[in-house]
Amino acid sequence: MERKNITSYQKDGFASLHPAVQFLYFMTVISFAMFFRHLIFLLLSFLGASLYLWYLKRKAAAAFLGHLAFPVIVLFTVFNPLFSHEGSTILLYFPNGNPLTEESIWFGLHSGIMLGCVLIWCSCIYEIFTSDKLMGLFGSYAPSFTLLISMVFRFIPKCYGQFKRIREVWNAAPQGKRQGKRQGKRQGKRQGKGQGKRKGQITRNFQIVSIVTTWALETSVETAESMRARGYGIGRRRQFQKVFWEQRDTFFCILFLIGAGIELWAIAEKKIFMTYYPVLRMNEMSPGAGIFYGIETVLCLIPFLMGIWEELRWHYWKSGI
Repeated sequence: MERKNITSYQKDGFASLHPAVQFLYFMTVISFAMFFRHLIFLLLSFLGASLYLWYLKRKAAAAFLGHLAFPVIVLFTVFNPLFSHEGSTILLYFPNGNPLTEESIWFGLHSGIMLGCVLIWCSCIYEIFTSDKLMGLFGSYAPSFTLLISMVFRFIPKCYGQFKRIREVWNAAPQGKRQGKRQGKRQGKRQGKGQGKRKGQITRNFQIVSIVTTWALETSVETAESMRARGYGIGRRRQFQKVFWEQRDTFFCILFLIGAGIELWAIAEKKIFMTYYPVLRMNEMSPGAGIFYGIETVLCLIPFLMGIWEELRWHYWKSGI
């Protein structure tokens, strides 16, 4: 899978680590975000994921956050109190008699940040994990499944790009414009101009989807014939390894696992905790809690800090040439 807006891997220290290390890191931070019900932990994870996504995609990251992550947070914060009425701190009553509780608002905020955080981390995974890394990591254990997953990851953006190209050609072609106007006028007479125009656009998009579906089927047949011609499925194949385990991968794993182990111990021993129902409760802000928050901050900012450090080094050595 090729990436267009990603920083060069020569300048991204985290992206150049072994895929197993990257997989372990992403699975750990996503698990922490999903199962640690602590708002401060979530905010730190959201910050680290957002900064790293910005480092990888720059302007596209702002669009992703503004169009998907933040709307998800707002929706959960607004709609959770409408359907969940648990909690003991009642702020007011709705016209139907159901209470609006402070705890439901906080839990809705927590759920929105958690989902937004997971989406951002998954977007980072999509940028980092290329087909080569996926095949190198899982190809020896499940080659067919890994190949299928890598083809799906490549196929989805290809289909979307084909849809955009067909739509642009359709809009630019005189025949498409005339047809669109004809459909809009015909439906506009029946339902009004605004509704007719909208329905004409929907009809056109369905036609484009039909074209893209036909193209996708033809492409899949060509891909299958190409794979058969190159000998895929004939006997056992040796797995090509493009990545190798290095000393820095071991060093990173040791430090990361120590930090993650400390966080797990703190959660298990209730050194840091947060409950939303029936009453909002949280651990006291103490120097010990500050240490745990600091470790979580470092863990979540590792990819961003490694990328910035490698980019600064790269520019420094480049300036000396």
